[in-house]
Amino acid sequence: MDFQGGSFCSGKLVLDETKILSFQKIFEHDIELSGSIKGNLSPIMFGLNSTNDKDSNVYNYKSIFYTYKNANKLECNVKWEDVNKVEMEIPNGFPYITLTQNNDFCNTSFIVTNKSHKECIFKLEKSNDFVQIDIDKTTLGGSDYS
Repeated sequence: MDFQGGSFCSGKLVLDETKILSFQKIFEHDIELSGSIKGNLSPIMFGLNSTNDKDSNVYNYKSIFYTYKNANKLECNVKWEDVNKVEMEIPNGFPYITLTQNNDFCNTSFIVTNKSHKECIFKLEKSNDFVQIDIDKTTLGGSDYS
């Protein structure tokens, strides 16, 4: 599928070894993908950084969440090569973003406002080996991220 414009919304889209070519938003958050694809999904396909309204940072979180939700279902990875910076706000009561098995954020910078105050944003579903990493405030430029 080579997208030149438009998007899918409200429903299910069954794919069969489909290659998706797009560098723009093509899926609304309410679309459910199933089947199989050739290649990877990108958060850009789900609208990452596509809006500049007052809720754009929450929208960016949701774009990432639904990208990973569908990538896990399709058993594919998420492509971050075309994303340099993400500003996102984690709303109260948010679900974790479940990562795929292979993750490379390709040096993407994340600026996160965490209103949920949960300890982690991302998790690996098939892993029980969680390791807590403590980072000194001086490493983070003296800022407090608690």
